[in-house]
Order: sequence, then structure tokens, then C-alpha cells
Amino acid sequence: MIKYFDLDGDDMLNYHDFLQIFLPCEDTYLRAAASQRPNNEVHRKDFLPMRIERAISQIIFKEVNLQQKSD
Repeated sequence: MIKYFDLDGDDMLNYHDFLQIFLPCEDTYLRAAASQRPNNEVHRKDFLPMRIERAISQIIFKEVNLQQKSD
């Protein structure tokens, strides 16, 4: 999954690559609304709410499964 979304080929995901994974690609209005909303400050030892972590995990799981099927 990292190789697929890593646009600069450094084997790491930067912020832009991360946004490509988690923001909707086909709905430009929704993508703009999500990327332009106010940010919350998160400190190093802070955790995301469980529902957010679960949603992120599900997206990653689906992306990995899709990549495995396409290989």
C-alpha cells in the first residue's frame, strides 16, 4: 500500500500521500470540505477517539485487501 500511494518513491508516506489515502477521490466537494475544516491540536501522547482509530483501521484494511486482489 505504501508503494502504491508513495508518490515521490522514498518508501515513506508524507502528508500529501496520507491525504490521498484518507480523503475521498471522486467527490471533489467532500474532499474540499474535509481538507479545509479546522484542525485540532494533537500532542505526541494524545490518542484519537476510538471511533476514528477504528475507521482509519478499516480504510487501511480495505486498501490492503484491494491491493492484494489487484496483484
